[in-house]
Amino acid sequence: MFERIGKNIKILRNKNKITQINLANRLNISRQQVANYESGKVTIPLSNIVEMSSIFNISIDHLVKEDFSLKNELLETKKIQTNTLDLTNTDSITIYLNKTIQERVQPLEEKLNTLLMKLEMNELKQELGEELAKVEKRIIKENKISNI
Repeated sequence: MFERIGKNIKILRNKNKITQINLANRLNISRQQVANYESGKVTIPLSNIVEMSSIFNISIDHLVKEDFSLKNELLETKKIQTNTLDLTNTDSITIYLNKTIQERVQPLEEKLNTLLMKLEMNELKQELGEELAKVEKRIIKENKISNI
């Protein structure tokens, strides 16, 4: 019985990214005691079972009766299956490639468009500057002529 609880504690602790030391501190016990709980070698006091169910935000019933190792294996297997590409199915490959291209190209395309807009704005600024310089020259030239 305590073996299953120990495995559940370890799985839940890892899932919640809690170290043995952190859990030990929260339970006011040593890290070694947490390791002993996880190995299923010792009897776990009810007060610590209650506290751990609170820490992991699950019922005592689930902590004690469920077999999280089985659920964990099923989830990992499902994760591996979903991440595996079926190389025999051309539709699957096409969908995967299109999705990957879309995910990677779209951000680059947006950056490229932004850069192109900036470049065009800089070219427009330069052209405007050149036109303004021509207008200034004409104004100066006209002022000189009218002063004569």
